[in-house]
Amino acid sequence: MVWQKKLAKGIPKEPDCIYGGDGSGISALKKFDDVKACFRGHDHVNDFGGRWDGIEMVYGRATGHAGYGGNKLEKGGKLITANPIDPKKTKRCLEDGLCR
Repeated sequence: MVWQKKLAKGIPKEPDCIYGGDGSGISALKKFDDVKACFRGHDHVNDFGGRWDGIEMVYGRATGHAGYGGNKLEKGGKLITANPIDPKKTKRCLEDGLCR
């Protein structure tokens, strides 16, 4: 829902599969004072993230060689460095071995 709320930046190449989600999950995450981010993925050709109500919501692209979407968005993953001083330091690592 972070994309639909226009809070995200990144690459949306197909509708976000939220399976009837209404956004109420964010209130459950907010009950924990120390949740800074939530990572998820399912759709193969989406790669975006944004801050929603103080929590960074990150949607990752497909990582493996199986499945669809490689012709629309290069397969890869996210390298997440837990750094409490600078929590914005994340990189995308793609099949070519480069992280940017």
